[in-house]
Amino acid sequence: MKRVLIPSLLLVFSVLYTSAFYSPWDSHHDLRELCHLPSDSVWTITNISDTIRLDVADCEIRHCDDFTLTTRLSSLNNLRNRRYHYRDNNGKRHSIVHPAWGIVAIDSAGNRVAATFKTIATSDWEYTAQDAILATLSLNDSILQSDTINYPEIEPFTLSNTIVMERHGDTFSVSIGSRYLKKTISHKIADFDVAHMGYITHPAAQLQIERSQLLISTYPQAALMTEWNSESIASHFNQSVDPLEGYWALLDRSLDDDLLRLGGNYTFALIRNGKGYDLIYISGADINSGTWREGMLKARLTPTKFGGNYHITWWDSNMMPLSKDLIASVENNLLMTIQFPYQSSQIRLHRISHP
Repeated sequence: MKRVLIPSLLLVFSVLYTSAFYSPWDSHHDLRELCHLPSDSVWTITNISDTIRLDVADCEIRHCDDFTLTTRLSSLNNLRNRRYHYRDNNGKRHSIVHPAWGIVAIDSAGNRVAATFKTIATSDWEYTAQDAILATLSLNDSILQSDTINYPEIEPFTLSNTIVMERHGDTFSVSIGSRYLKKTISHKIADFDVAHMGYITHPAAQLQIERSQLLISTYPQAALMTEWNSESIASHFNQSVDPLEGYWALLDRSLDDDLLRLGGNYTFALIRNGKGYDLIYISGADINSGTWREGMLKARLTPTKFGGNYHITWWDSNMMPLSKDLIASVENNLLMTIQFPYQSSQIRLHRISHP
């Protein structure tokens, strides 16, 4: 059988990583909503071709993100020993019993991680322990792992099962069950940035999707990490003509200790980002010192209509954002005062020649 990927539904879904800075950041999405279907509608997918069909929605899940796709569905073309038909490119009719189906994650290069399911080893009578589904996790055309699940843990024919594909760190895992989920497959797949997620149907398969939910969790360390490091920052500054760009360090502080405590004796790099600036952490964290890494975003400055004044978002030592009425004021390109009005506090930074 010729295996061709057909992205039959390619839908727009963008994750706003500015929101991902919240700790931790979770986002829930119903795939039917992404397909512009009412949330209580039943989504039916039918494949009558001789190629593998993909019905997917755009997402954007970096390899540092955890995600969980949960779906409740039925494989309708899956009655015991009944043959289902499809046609090849020449119009010739073919038939198959128990066509395969599943859920899939695809990266921007077209690589796919698929959890596919196929009913096997059916008994002569309805619903016995011999009725089973073969679950397979594959990367492109390479099978990574497989497992057999028997009735009554699953519905082997046309009734509904819940399927979960999730990733924690680099580990993909798949669970399935009719009433209670059973983890069947778990395998490490490193550095796989998911661009699309959805459903996969082999020739003659038909799915009826009752509900689905995609949960994405971005942890603050990953969300705040930038591409800057000491070498790239130094190289950038060697060529910079921006009077504000450079290394800045803590000069002094005036804090209400009941409302705000500074997390360390910080050193930063101030780098232009379009119209504003990013304050990149270099060193000095005392609180959560093992979590803060060189190159992480500590603050973002956005210019106001008043010269030398900037709205600022500041990520505290626990990586929680503070932005309510925060203002940074710069004097003579040498001194920066950051006001935290709701905490009755301020800190001052001064330019230094090197960290």
